[in-house]
Amino acid sequence: MVKKLVIRFLSIIQRALVHESEQTRQVIIGYYKFIQGESSEDELQKTNLLLKNILKDLGFGFLVLLPFSPITIPMIAKLAQKYEIDIFPDWFKDTLEK
Repeated sequence: MVKKLVIRFLSIIQRALVHESEQTRQVIIGYYKFIQGESSEDELQKTNLLLKNILKDLGFGFLVLLPFSPITIPMIAKLAQKYEIDIFPDWFKDTLEK
């Protein structure tokens, strides 16, 4: 049951990040660096703030109220990787190849 809920939540985030904007671009780059282990603490905090703004726009503002949200929000990217849900859109992957 929890796995289905997590997958559903990650799918919603995936659809939100498909829309190419500067804010989503920065969030995707920030969490991609986090997953790769290339993110500094300052970069991660900035990325968390940007994602919080996106989630507020989507109606997921409750996530920013959770205790330890600076830790739990980056874990969304790790969960997506664990459940093999690709939250990184194709336009982002194309920029990595260039």
